[in-house]
Amino acid sequence: MSNGFSGDPDDYFQETRMSFGTTFEDLRKHLWRAVYGFLAAMVLSLPLGKYVLDGITAPVKQQLDRYYDRRMAKVLHEKKDQWIASIRATPFRKMCSSRPAARRR
Repeated sequence: MSNGFSGDPDDYFQETRMSFGTTFEDLRKHLWRAVYGFLAAMVLSLPLGKYVLDGITAPVKQQLDRYYDRRMAKVLHEKKDQWIASIRATPFRKMCSSRPAARRR
């Protein structure tokens, strides 16, 4: 295959050499193919994106819900214990004791 270059007979890449203009034409062709491929992939993937995102985030949301439920139960239990302790510590509670004999002494 002769491309107009005369050169070294031991040159292994002699048949694959291109001129400057041919190189840019080839690069331009490949660039447009890449742009068209990108646009086609984007058009096909946009409708599916929500479903893929839901599939990825579903386990994370599930574990966060479980964590927040356990945390809320723990906090409410602690607040209930604090509330009961505060009622037991009030003077009114001591006055209204159900042990009348303890008040008579």
